[in-house]
Amino acid sequence: MEKGVDVELALGTVEAVVRGECDVAVLFSHDTDLLPVPETLTRLAGPQSVETAAWVSDTFRQRLKSKAPVAHHALSERIFQLISTPVNYARRD
Repeated sequence: MEKGVDVELALGTVEAVVRGECDVAVLFSHDTDLLPVPETLTRLAGPQSVETAAWVSDTFRQRLKSKAPVAHHALSERIFQLISTPVNYARRD
């Protein structure tokens, strides 16, 4: 991912929820740098305004663990394969 893009997405998500432009933000990541997003949204708009999602497999069970009480969705490796994209966003063409 390009430097700073995750921060832009995080700020845009917080702004959209606070402005009432969306009802729920779903953060799909294992990136612990994004922990402030669910925690900030919970503080500003309530825990019903944010959910987290992550994939799990036999070898990978880590998830973005927020201190805030938010709903979490664990997706199987099979589901992840169905929705994943082959695009490498970190690669520059």
